[in-house]
Amino acid sequence: EDDRDDLFETLDVDRIGELSVANLVQGIMSLRGRPRRSDSFNIKMVLRSLQRSSRDFHLVALGNMDTQKQAYDELALEVNMLREQIGKFMSESFVGEEVLPSHSRFCR
Repeated sequence: EDDRDDLFETLDVDRIGELSVANLVQGIMSLRGRPRRSDSFNIKMVLRSLQRSSRDFHLVALGNMDTQKQAYDELALEVNMLREQIGKFMSESFVGEEVLPSHSRFCR
């Protein structure tokens, strides 16, 4: 019974209250004696928890990537609209005029 209660503490080698994959492997390697059925069960439960956390992180990351892609697409659309407006403004504003002043204007 005490062995089961202490398993998490044994596996949490950094003593931060969390288990990384590296901590799990290092903790399992530090176990002494013959493994008991309860040890195997507890390790299996820890692995399931890590898998759930990994899956949840993956889903959050995918959601964030989708949000960033949507924001990028909206920004790209706005930039293209601004380019069109600037191009239209430039063509309407300088009809019949030179866009760049000629050399002769500066030499007078």
